[in-house]
Amino acid sequence: MTLFRRPWCGPAILWLAALFCMLGFQQIGSYVDEQGVLREPFGLIPLGYLFATGALCWTVCLVISAVRRRN
Repeated sequence: MTLFRRPWCGPAILWLAALFCMLGFQQIGSYVDEQGVLREPFGLIPLGYLFATGALCWTVCLVISAVRRRN
């Protein structure tokens, strides 16, 4: 049994997760509180890059396997 029915579902979900992390970081924004400390959702940046890297690797693997299957 496969994890996803279509081979492109996994990378699409990771691309969307990366997009939502980056958009979430932009929407939440950052500010300096009363004590002069910068407050920002920093965890969304590396998480977004992690999702994007995983999606890119998965997409490249799918393209390579599709090209090999075609030949």
